[in-house]
Amino acid sequence: MKLTNAKIKKLPLGKKYSDGGGLYLFLKKNYQGNWSYRFMLHNRSHEIGLGQYPFTSLLRARQLRDQYRFLKDQGQNPLYEKRKREKEKKREQSIYFSDVVDQFIKYRTPQWTCPKNEKDWRSSLEKYAYPILSKKPLSMITDKDIQKILDPIWHRKKDLPKKLQERLNLIMGFAIQRGLYKKSNPAAWENNLKFVYGGMPHPSEINHHRSLHYTKLPSFFEKLENYDVMSSLALQFLILTVARTKEVLFCTREEISFERRQWKIPAKRMKARKEHIIPLSDQAISIIERVYKMHNYNYLFPGIKPNQPLSNMAMLSMVKKRFKSFDTTVHGFRSTFRDWAAETGDYDYHMVEFALAHRLDSRTEGAYFRSDLRDKRQSMMQDWADYTSGLK
Repeated sequence: MKLTNAKIKKLPLGKKYSDGGGLYLFLKKNYQGNWSYRFMLHNRSHEIGLGQYPFTSLLRARQLRDQYRFLKDQGQNPLYEKRKREKEKKREQSIYFSDVVDQFIKYRTPQWTCPKNEKDWRSSLEKYAYPILSKKPLSMITDKDIQKILDPIWHRKKDLPKKLQERLNLIMGFAIQRGLYKKSNPAAWENNLKFVYGGMPHPSEINHHRSLHYTKLPSFFEKLENYDVMSSLALQFLILTVARTKEVLFCTREEISFERRQWKIPAKRMKARKEHIIPLSDQAISIIERVYKMHNYNYLFPGIKPNQPLSNMAMLSMVKKRFKSFDTTVHGFRSTFRDWAAETGDYDYHMVEFALAHRLDSRTEGAYFRSDLRDKRQSMMQDWADYTSGLK
């Protein structure tokens, strides 16, 4: 007979009742019971539990029966499929957001050019995301959970909210790609969070690094040469080569060629992930020769421990403590070079961009502009070094 909710309430206890199609209800005390689905496969009888009544309703029990009947009709054993799903569900219940973060960072670390990236990622996620997302399994995270993270900071912080949203989006996307999260990305911006927050938390105003005007550079450089310490030599070399901090700190002897008068930085250390060759001026080579006489360690500018590079903060600390009146940052010297090249010399735009290891803006230029203008850059870098050291 076909069961109804009204009939079930009137049925005697201690018996098993059929709803048809293999669906059965065994009633126990207080009108509580168990649903099951019975079927024949390969001449053998099987029975699958479908849940407790009334927690599993009659409608839900019929839906589950129909799902298993469909699998049986396809030649699959519904019992095996159920066990497989239960195992998968158990696995999902054991995976948390913090576990995915660890996996994501493991894969992403080789792509990061700055040692501070992992620390920054972990710090922001531990402070804002973990208290909400790690309270439950990853599979239970929803859009609302992401909004609980972003709502309190969206209009109070400047750069953090969007940066945090992008990190959450990447991590959840990684979880989806790895098969750890089955739903749509709850941290996605387009067609999702964009409708909640409307736009960027603040006007997209770019905060440039403070830089020194090029007319003050010769005076700065002259004072810098008075400090006979490794951080001063590293900073002089950075200014002369217009390289980034990490590129200078991890410079090794193998990357320097006196014969070719060049410094070849491997792609893995470059922001653009492309090998970069810097023509060396007389002044830059002089610094290298001076350092070579000071030690025989692998890193050109070693730190306190010979097998480690100079501290990431060494050059910035020197600028802040010794050169307060110049009001600049270490990265700002790259802007100083760009302004000098634009205002004092007739240097090709691409030549300046190549010197700074920037990607070309246009895809067409990137595809067809094959030369890196190394010979011309050699002349420009010597002009820059002469100007910096007061010879021009």
